[in-house]
Amino acid sequence: MVTVEELKNSVSRNDVEGFLRTFLLLILQGTTLSLPKSRLKDDLLIEWKDCIPKNAQFYTDDFIAQLSSLWIEVLTEQGGKPSDRFLEELLTILNNKIKKTIKKESIDPLLNEVSLNVSDDYYNDKKAREDEIFSVDILLTKVHESLKRERTDLFLISYLAIVIEDKNYKIPKITIPEKIQAQWRRIISQQLKLKHSLEFLERLSKRWFYILNKKGIPSTNEQIKEVLYFVKANAKEDKVKQIKATSNEGGFFSRLFNKKS
Repeated sequence: MVTVEELKNSVSRNDVEGFLRTFLLLILQGTTLSLPKSRLKDDLLIEWKDCIPKNAQFYTDDFIAQLSSLWIEVLTEQGGKPSDRFLEELLTILNNKIKKTIKKESIDPLLNEVSLNVSDDYYNDKKAREDEIFSVDILLTKVHESLKRERTDLFLISYLAIVIEDKNYKIPKITIPEKIQAQWRRIISQQLKLKHSLEFLERLSKRWFYILNKKGIPSTNEQIKEVLYFVKANAKEDKVKQIKATSNEGGFFSRLFNKKS
């Protein structure tokens, strides 16, 4: 189930699509929220401000403008016809838009496949999260594939999704580089029972250190989701960063991990 907290997080991230999706899901779950009635852009700029819960009213004018435009697009594609499945139809249209955006922006086919799965599973409705294609077993397969191909972001996307679903799986909750590496080694070797190269382990540990310094140590499922979203959003950029970090043995991360220059 989605929560109002996720609505607030969407505003914080300036994630208009995520906000609208969460807003519609909250209504489907029975949360008392209202939708704007007008289809005119100028009126919507006012109506959406009235519809957003008070504890999420820290949006910018640009956010409201984008939200109003997106609402018009989705409503127009649906036809604006009230029906028993009105909200579900709007969600289907919105989810398809999100999938197209992810597919267009992803440069790695395997990463794109997991991105779509995670998007359906953790950004979309409860039905998508319960679909068997997003089971822990499937995600474990993705983890195995990512280790074979030594893709750190793909590994984190898949593994964090598992952690959210299954409390038996843990993540390193410490910012000491040497201990991060030791904990990831234990997780991969003992819990996942998978083989890994030393190079992959070092890159993964550096990546995790970077993420924790950006997002803080996650202690709740909601915070782990935020880390997952962060990894997804920054996957392309950080591929370049992690290559540089690996090759630059005299750099900051190398010193932290006791590598000699």
